[in-house]
Amino acid sequence: MSLGNSVTFLAGSYIFREGDKGNCAYILEKGKVLITISKEGENVPVAILTSGELFGEMAIIDGLPRSASAFALEDCELAVISESLLSERVSTAEPIVQLLISLLIKRLRSVNMKFKGDGSLEDRNQVIKPIMGDLARKHLKMESDMVRGLARKEFFLVYQGIFDLKTRDLVGFEALARWQNPLRGLVSPAEFIDVAEQTSVIIPLGDWILEQGFKDLLILQKELGRTDLSMSINVSARQLNDPDFSRRIQELQGRVQVNPKNVKLEVTERVFQEGQHILETIKKTAEHGFSFAMDDFGTGYSSLTSLFNMKVNTIKVDRSFVSTLIKDSRSKAIVHAVVAMALELGIDVVAEGIEHEDEAVLLAALGCQLGQGYLFAKPKSLDDVLLQFSLNKQVA
Repeated sequence: MSLGNSVTFLAGSYIFREGDKGNCAYILEKGKVLITISKEGENVPVAILTSGELFGEMAIIDGLPRSASAFALEDCELAVISESLLSERVSTAEPIVQLLISLLIKRLRSVNMKFKGDGSLEDRNQVIKPIMGDLARKHLKMESDMVRGLARKEFFLVYQGIFDLKTRDLVGFEALARWQNPLRGLVSPAEFIDVAEQTSVIIPLGDWILEQGFKDLLILQKELGRTDLSMSINVSARQLNDPDFSRRIQELQGRVQVNPKNVKLEVTERVFQEGQHILETIKKTAEHGFSFAMDDFGTGYSSLTSLFNMKVNTIKVDRSFVSTLIKDSRSKAIVHAVVAMALELGIDVVAEGIEHEDEAVLLAALGCQLGQGYLFAKPKSLDDVLLQFSLNKQVA
């Protein structure tokens, strides 16, 4: 069974049996499941699971046969968590966490082996504790749903314009991923992006964002008559950690025939915590003509070190500074210093989250060249962006 599947078991059927080889785990979405262990030829009940619970994970983590049987008491709907996904989460955990998981698994198996079957079902449920908390189960389910969502084309991109602060001319766009899930509805990027970036799910999702962003940039340039328009696309540390990233983006650029000079890859300062190999990937990618922007500049701990080690073309001033620029003299001083430094280094500065005219005016006065935010344009679909800026072009 592959990551992202959802399966149904009818009441009265076995989901798996004690002694089976474990090839996946499950999250119970609907129904009830009885967990039993064999004792003297009889199946002894040890737990009844209800919606939201994870089971079948022990055999995946330690590689041993199933220690218990799972039986559908009612018609059950299960989200399948693949062996590779669960193993990846455990193998990439901190060593101490891996040790704790290993000890818990051993002790749970020991409980199963020594269990005599006496006591009430409630008592037994207190003995066998779930390994993963609610947040972990939520993340696993979301990862599974994201992979399924990619296959079902549930993801789409919206675009927010980036403008010259002095002339107010449109200079480019930032591509932003959105997810319309049939059950969850419109999922907040703050929820799914963080989960995706913690796992390899970000690789196929990131590849799709790059390809769709490249294709839509060509459409925007053609329809708006502006071959100089740029597209900013976020890339994560895990994507840059992939040794094939530079090759894949070069192949994609060649296939789509987008000009790499019009593409800006946005990274956060967190990528530099990954080591020297990240810088090598960035260097190779830049050699293909792509430029890099440092997003959320000033919110991390290594801004100047990052600028020294990586030749970024653009700095994006975080919205936390922009939103307090007018009322807080410290924010103004920080932005002023960042802009002055960037100008000395020949780096463009984009201010994010501009919502008010006085913010835009002050930023321009401080020397900031570019800006984006609700004052100028909200993130919109490709069709809406074409409509908005085509109308603006006609009016002009």
